[in-house]
Amino acid sequence: MLTALPPEAAGFLALITLALLPGVLVVRAPWTVVPAFSVAFWTLGWWWLPLGARSRLLGAALVLFVVLAILRFLPKHTVPPPPGYGGPEPPPPVVGPTTGDVPKLWSAPSLAVVGVALALLVPLPLWPHVPGREMAFHTTSARLAVWRDALPRTHEPLLPLPLFGAHGPGVPTLAADVSLLSGLDPGRSVVVAALLSAGLLLIGLYALLGTRLRPPAAALGALLGLATAPWPAFLAMWGEGGPVLALGLALPAAVLLVGHSSRPSAVAAGMLLAAALLAQPVLTLGIGVVIAVWAVWRESGVVIVDPEPVENREILRRTLNDEAPQDDGGVSLTRRVALAFGVAAALAGPALVRLGRALSTQEAAGVLKAIQGRELMSFVTGLALLGLAALLARLLIEARPRSRVFPGALVALSVVILLVGVHGGPAAGQLEPATLAALAGLEGEHRPLEAVCGPEGALDWVPALGGRVPGEMGKEGPEPWVPHALRDEWDQAPRRDCSKRLDPLPRRR
Repeated sequence: MLTALPPEAAGFLALITLALLPGVLVVRAPWTVVPAFSVAFWTLGWWWLPLGARSRLLGAALVLFVVLAILRFLPKHTVPPPPGYGGPEPPPPVVGPTTGDVPKLWSAPSLAVVGVALALLVPLPLWPHVPGREMAFHTTSARLAVWRDALPRTHEPLLPLPLFGAHGPGVPTLAADVSLLSGLDPGRSVVVAALLSAGLLLIGLYALLGTRLRPPAAALGALLGLATAPWPAFLAMWGEGGPVLALGLALPAAVLLVGHSSRPSAVAAGMLLAAALLAQPVLTLGIGVVIAVWAVWRESGVVIVDPEPVENREILRRTLNDEAPQDDGGVSLTRRVALAFGVAAALAGPALVRLGRALSTQEAAGVLKAIQGRELMSFVTGLALLGLAALLARLLIEARPRSRVFPGALVALSVVILLVGVHGGPAAGQLEPATLAALAGLEGEHRPLEAVCGPEGALDWVPALGGRVPGEMGKEGPEPWVPHALRDEWDQAPRRDCSKRLDPLPRRR
C-alpha cells in the first residue's frame, strides 16, 4: 500500500498506522493502552482472520479503520429535546475513559514519555537487522510470513521445521505486517517491531506506575527504572525480542485490571494478555500468576474497625483495598481477572496448541537447563532497580514537590542512558558490510532450494537475510539457532549438502 514511498519512510508510516489503529476507535480506552491494543489486534488477527491474502486484509481493514477514526474525532454534540419534553436530561456523549486514574496525554510527563518512545525509532534507517541468534530466527519467520502472505504452517522451505508459531510468533507476525504494508525488507521490519516493543514497554510501565503515583513521579520512575536496569540483559533469561513485546502488552493489561472495574475492560485486558502469550508465553504466565495472587489478596483482606457505624467500615475497607469506583458494568476484581484469563486462553489457543504439539518433556527440561545463574540474577536485579526507581521518584516528587531541578536533571540523564542502552547493543552487533552484501546477493545468485553454508555467526542469517536454506557442514560444524520447543524436530530433519559456502569474514573490531 505504501510502496510508492521510500522504504524507510513507508516503514515508519506503517508502524505509526498499525500502532494507532484500531486502538483509537475504542472510546473508553486510555491513551496508554491504545498502541498496545492495536498491536494485540494485528498480532491475534494472523490466527483469527485467515481470510485470503494478509496484505489485502490489511489494506481493507485500515481503510475501514481510517473512515471510522474520522467519524470518531468529529465534534460531538447532543440533540436538544423537542419543545415540551419534561423527561430526564440526555447523558453527555462519551469522549474518553470514565474509570481509573489515567495520566492526561497533553500533560508534560506524558508528552515526555511519548517523546522518548518516538526517539527510540530514530535509528530505524541505520540498521539492516537486529543482532542475536534468536532474532535471526524471528527474522526468518517474518520472511516466511511475507513470502506466503498468510500464516505459514511450517518453516519450509528455509528451515526443515514444522509447526510455525510454536516459538513466539508475536514479533515475526508484527514485523511481517510492517513489510506487507510498506514493502520494507523483513530484516528491517524486525528492527521496527523491536523498537516499537521498547516504546510499548516504556508507556506500559508509565501507565502502571501512574495507577499509584502522580504523573511526574510515574514518568521519572519509568524512565529511571528502564535506564538503570541492564538493558536488555535483565530479560535475557526469557529470550530475545519476545520478552520486551510481552511486557509491553502485559503491563497495559494489568493497568486495565487495576484501574477499571467493568467487564469490557477485563475483556480488553484478556486480549492484551493473549497477544503477550504469543510473544513470550512463560513470562506472560508468570505475570498472570502475580496478577491472580494480587487479586485474591486484595479481595480477601480483612479490616478490623469499630462496628459502628457500618458506613465507616465500608469506606475504610474500600480505601485500604484501593478499589476502583464501580461503573455501570462493575464486577469484583477476582471475577474480572478470571474473565481476562479466560479470554486470553481462548484467543491465544491456536498458537498454544502448536506449542503443545511441539514441546516434549525433554525439550521443556532443556528450557530450564538453559537458564544461567547470571541471567537469573540480572533479571532479579532489574526488577529490584525498577522498584527502587519508583520509590525514589515518589520521594523526590511527591514528598518534596517544590524541588524541580534535581528531578529534571535526573529525567534528562535517564533519557540519555535509556536511548544509549536501547540503541547501543544493536548498533554494535551488526554484521560486517561484506557479510551483508554476500547475504543480499544469495537470492540473485542461487536457486531457492540450494543450500548455503557459512561460518558461525553468519549461518543464522543465511535464511533470515539471504532467503536461502542453511546447509550441512558436518557433525562438528555450526548449525543455525533452533528454539528448544523444536529441537527434537530439528534432530530428526534431513540435512542438505552445501551448494555454496560463505567464506569466513573478519569480524568488526
